[in-house]
Amino acid sequence: MKFIRENYDLILFPAGVVALAGALYATNIAPLNPLEFTAVLGVIISRLLLKRERVSGQFFGLVANTVFIFYFLQINLAGQVVLSIFYIMLNIAGIYSWLLPNAKTKKLVRPGFLGPYSRIGIITIAAAAAVFGMVTRGAVGALDYFLMATGIIGMTLLVRKRTDAWASFAAGDAAGLFLFWISGSYLMLATMFVYLYNDTAAFFRWRGVSRKLRKK
Repeated sequence: MKFIRENYDLILFPAGVVALAGALYATNIAPLNPLEFTAVLGVIISRLLLKRERVSGQFFGLVANTVFIFYFLQINLAGQVVLSIFYIMLNIAGIYSWLLPNAKTKKLVRPGFLGPYSRIGIITIAAAAAVFGMVTRGAVGALDYFLMATGIIGMTLLVRKRTDAWASFAAGDAAGLFLFWISGSYLMLATMFVYLYNDTAAFFRWRGVSRKLRKK
């Protein structure tokens, strides 16, 4: 019972994805795309593990984002293809960063915060990406490029275990709700709801750890 209480989301959400995919297929609302299903399942497990600071989440993310490249090519979301490629590189960097001790402290990296100026820079970059997308591709482009920018920023910060990564992810999740509704990717749409829950919960979890470490 203790295992179930501590890992209920690792059981509930993947099971929910399987059930939802089956329901969408059975009711003819949406076809079952093997690439989408495999990638979505893998990346949800990845995010849930990363919230717990488990390096195995980086491995799941590596596999899932490789599959995502082929899926996003199918549905013509160029920004998401680029995002998946960056994710793969950052997953690899994250594996090394999370497993190897810091050269100065000789300790494994733990959650911390960015400075205020870094946060302003991140907001500016994400906003610029959305404006560029709007000018070049309209509303879909604005959402696609904003999600791409916040995703790359989030994964970059996650490599260094910055708590701000989860805030960046959550902002992208909100844009993803609209993007995948418009594109008709209902399984991905459901994934955004799971992401939004997980990334919000992860932010508060890591913030608590960050504050405790700061006081030491």
